[in-house]
Amino acid sequence: SKEKQRKFTCLGDKIKMKLLFENWRKYLKENVEIDEEAIKASILSLLPHAKIRGMKLIGSSAMDPEDRARQDIEKHGEEQEERDIDIKVHVSGITPVEVEDWAFSEEAEELETLYNYDVQLEIVGG
Repeated sequence: SKEKQRKFTCLGDKIKMKLLFENWRKYLKENVEIDEEAIKASILSLLPHAKIRGMKLIGSSAMDPEDRARQDIEKHGEEQEERDIDIKVHVSGITPVEVEDWAFSEEAEELETLYNYDVQLEIVGG
């Protein structure tokens, strides 16, 4: 019947989504890549005069998967499933107060919610 078929399709979609998320999580754990454009857009929406000079992974996000796993086990007794991706963005043309404003902004919160990014701004010359 069509009703049974629809339920089956819905269940199939749920299973596919679950697999997709599990594979995505595993992919993220192994290959930390960042969406630089999303980060730039968020920073510039709050601080349009900022000049983005570069960004880099920091902390455990910059480690290779084996070192990250080793550190997790040392710190937490097991490998962590969920982790923030720590990113430092070098910015010129902003003040220390604006760095603080960023840290508590909706834009920074949104990057954390959508991408799991913990984005910290650092003022550089130029």
